[in-house]
Amino acid sequence: MESKFARTSPRRWQGTALLLSECYLPLHPDPKPEQLYIFLHALRYTTSLGCFEMEMPQWSAEGWTWDHD
Repeated sequence: MESKFARTSPRRWQGTALLLSECYLPLHPDPKPEQLYIFLHALRYTTSLGCFEMEMPQWSAEGWTWDHD
């Protein structure tokens, strides 16, 4: 017996848009690599070797803008 959740591949709607088969929400294409950005920073972390702490990163300042050209 096939489960109602067995079909997990996207479905086409009106021949163009791909929809998720579980919830029928639109499946958006992955962004291009040049559109992907993430800013990670740990202010402080502790390990068995000790506690390490850094200053706030420049990009966290209020009013900071990113010139990513």
